[in-house]
Amino acid sequence: MHNGDPSIEKGPFVTDTPGLAPDTPRIHAVDDLTDGESLRARKKKLTRRAIHEAALHLVTERGLDHVTAEEIAATAGVSARTFFNYFPTKDAAVLGLPPDLPELLGRALLDRPADEDLFTALTAIVRGWFVRMDEDPLRDMRRTVVGRDPRLGAAMVGANREVESALVRAAAEREAQRGTHVPDQAPDGLGDLWIRVTVSSVIGAARATYVHVQQHAGAHDPSTQGRRFATALTQAFHLLAHGLDDRAKTPVG
Repeated sequence: MHNGDPSIEKGPFVTDTPGLAPDTPRIHAVDDLTDGESLRARKKKLTRRAIHEAALHLVTERGLDHVTAEEIAATAGVSARTFFNYFPTKDAAVLGLPPDLPELLGRALLDRPADEDLFTALTAIVRGWFVRMDEDPLRDMRRTVVGRDPRLGAAMVGANREVESALVRAAAEREAQRGTHVPDQAPDGLGDLWIRVTVSSVIGAARATYVHVQQHAGAHDPSTQGRRFATALTQAFHLLAHGLDDRAKTPVG
């Protein structure tokens, strides 16, 4: 286990988040618009976002069973064919998860500085992923819709499992490249128990922090939620780094 405070230094695919502490990184994901990308790439991201937003609004109003993919497409101003170019089902459109998110996060982990230990690298990547979700203006609507339909909840769990598996694979590859770990010969090729437990623990700490901040949101100014989440996430990773020692509740420095 990492013995010091988890570092949050920036690396490839990670940038500062406006409005949050300067040491709070986030991942460039599919919906983010960056200055260096092509017009075509920007258009694709905006189209994906429009379909996702239309799906959320329609399902919020009518429920999942009373909305079709064709209606979502029409609301978003695209053809049904275009809809299916971006999302395989209406359920996927409601969740709005980029199909390449597991690959993106895995690649981001591999691109972290080679001198970082696995825990430090993982906390930086997972921090970026969760901070971006927390920033999303559609966050509350998506959480409400997913929470009231078990099928969407199950689909979200499955998507998160794919992300976790991708990070386990990337972590095993990264540790092998660093010479600090030799992946075992398990049939799934995902590396040993230490790597899986480390990845699962970091993601679990971030998820628990996200739920905690959401549950206490009513007692605070909504405009401070982003900063409160980033601070709570730092504390959660600090606790995890110190073996959940009660004496480590307050990060040093």
